[in-house]
Amino acid sequence: MDQFKHHILVKSIAESLMSGRPLSNHWGFPDFLLNNSQMLEKFFGSEAYDMYVILTLEDKNQLISWYETHGVVATEMFGGELYEDWDGQSICKRDVKLLADSHPVIYRDVVSNIVAKASADHSETIIDELIKLYIDPDNLESLLKENVG
Repeated sequence: MDQFKHHILVKSIAESLMSGRPLSNHWGFPDFLLNNSQMLEKFFGSEAYDMYVILTLEDKNQLISWYETHGVVATEMFGGELYEDWDGQSICKRDVKLLADSHPVIYRDVVSNIVAKASADHSETIIDELIKLYIDPDNLESLLKENVG
């Protein structure tokens, strides 16, 4: 379950940082996703889905409950603001140094996620070099400021 949570936190934080949009403090998990394995796999991503499907029903239910509110945890990790507190106009607050200092493993994986998405057309060598560059929070903040605001 911890690997699943880690994966989802990384994915959610990366998406929020890349889009400039905050995460929600709570939302109802759509039942139709739970009843359609293909849609659920696309929603979670194949890596998280593979972790999810092998769990017991009780563990799955716990993860869905956690997923509904994980935006609070993720937002606190990078010093952001929740969707419910957001003005809907500005780029949501972020503090990548806080994330790097407080959660270095998650930060490293967030950087890898962002670089992989933004550089999908590049070679593995270039992606590795970009990860080395943006592992420095100042460099990542500059990148986000330039591309997201």
